[in-house]
Amino acid sequence: MNTGLHQPLKSISVIGFDVRRSPVATAPVLMDRARRSGGLLVPTCPLVLTADRSIWPSIFYLEGRYDAAAVQFPDDIVLPATAGNRYFEAFDLWDNVYAMRSAYVQTATGDSGVAFGLLRPDDYGDTLIPDSWFEAIHEGTGVTPGVAGSDWPFLGFDVVNSGFMSAISGFGSLDDIDALRSRWRSYPNVFGLFERRDVALNYCKEANVRLKGDGPFFVLALFLLWDTTGELQKGAKHLVERRPP
Repeated sequence: MNTGLHQPLKSISVIGFDVRRSPVATAPVLMDRARRSGGLLVPTCPLVLTADRSIWPSIFYLEGRYDAAAVQFPDDIVLPATAGNRYFEAFDLWDNVYAMRSAYVQTATGDSGVAFGLLRPDDYGDTLIPDSWFEAIHEGTGVTPGVAGSDWPFLGFDVVNSGFMSAISGFGSLDDIDALRSRWRSYPNVFGLFERRDVALNYCKEANVRLKGDGPFFVLALFLLWDTTGELQKGAKHLVERRPP
């Protein structure tokens, strides 16, 4: 693992966890050629990873919301709407990685455990836009664990709004995609994410102007907890294939 990637991540607040399906298995359904050409900075990106569940789907859904899933699989796990799942109800993320692992059952398509963290307010400087969602989630209050583990491989930075819609992966189609590509296509890694924090922050600042009606946007870091298929390991040499206990 390239530990140097973790140096700029000390200001990350871990905000939750999820289990996402194999991007290779889901891409033919969710990332067809039209969506790639109209919404990705790099249409040929081999593995599109993002916080956006409509592009990189979770195996977990809350009861009452499952009908709205972009695509359904026979082994999806539907969580009851109970007090114990209120954090998931609010943010579509688990607040306890150990509880998530207890509910987890390995999927037929293969899957990856993912941790998500937000850059803290100071990183945005005077570009931070006041937002109730950010204020509610950025401190990761009660999230376990609350800091990124040194053994969590870093996947990259996404730029998202409060609904985890990604300004990198697009909203299905972007009218200004050609202009965006001319400026930004050299920065995404093999997962379609930014590896440099400064690049992610600059892109976020621009997204808050360009997509003002869909914002505000913030910078989200993605970390790998496990990968049952080895697909992410193949995409980046510093990733190590691991299975959940």
